Amino acid sequence: MAVLYIAAALLALLLLGGYLGFRYAFARTPDPDWDDPVSLANSMWKNHPMDIPAANQWLRDHGAEDVEARSFDGLRLRGKWVPAKHPIGTIILFHGYRSSYLTDFGGIFQTYHDLGLNLLLVRQRAHGESEGKYITFGVHERKDVLSWIAFHNLTHGADNVFLGGMSMGASTVLFAAGEDLPENVRGITADCGFTSPAEIIGKVAQSSFHLPAKFAAALLNIYTRVLAGFSLYECDTRQTLKQAKVPILMIHGKADDFVPCWMSQAGFNACASEKQLFLAENAGHGMSYLLEKKRLTATLIDFFKSHISPRYQLEETK
Repeated sequence: MAVLYIAAALLALLLLGGYLGFRYAFARTPDPDWDDPVSLANSMWKNHPMDIPAANQWLRDHGAEDVEARSFDGLRLRGKWVPAKHPIGTIILFHGYRSSYLTDFGGIFQTYHDLGLNLLLVRQRAHGESEGKYITFGVHERKDVLSWIAFHNLTHGADNVFLGGMSMGASTVLFAAGEDLPENVRGITADCGFTSPAEIIGKVAQSSFHLPAKFAAALLNIYTRVLAGFSLYECDTRQTLKQAKVPILMIHGKADDFVPCWMSQAGFNACASEKQLFLAENAGHGMSYLLEKKRLTATLIDFFKSHISPRYQLEETK
């Protein structure tokens, strides 16, 4: 009988630990005040190398407008639209886990804008102004990509569209590459994405909490399926990119110790469409643009210009 009590207690502790881990990893958390240096200094972004309030001011100075799309499951997704003066197309940008377009793309707003790309800056579900209780590590977010493309094409026409993502946002757009994308989607850029939710969850559980990677992912998958309606094993770039039809530029820092560089390499190896891999020698997670700005900017500009289609030019450029 004592053995049964001990087994039951251990099982209860395991289930409780799994639930707490689920809440810790997947539940939404509040944003700091992006314009307040004190709020930022008390947040996870206190050591961020970019001036985040300055990036927010740049958006205001360039006429950023609030926009909204509806997700496949009825959530109100919000973002910003920043029109270019002489547009040749639009880039829709998807930020990373518990991040923001300010932190992930603020340093490159001007480069895209000067090139003639409108910016459609998305707040991912369960982040900031967008609705949603749980972050799904790109699984449901990949379908949100389709919602934002549909919003763009309905409100701004079927001009050239590029998708861009950072970290979880990179995996989001790489998972979406396996979907039936509209014809005017001309290419995807993905910076330091992971292969699958299960693999990145397992890696973090092992490196940060010293738990067996496969066991931690399997345990948490019980809760994601029951409480959040998705599986950690539902998407994998090594599978979705076999279905890709649009050109893809993958970017990763070789010194990334959060999302290992091999994850981009694995997706790249599986990719069936035209593809390019940019590796930044000494860059950590999300740092490739900051450390290799000149070389990466040239690569991005060449990528966009190579895949702009005259068929989808905006009216102003005809």
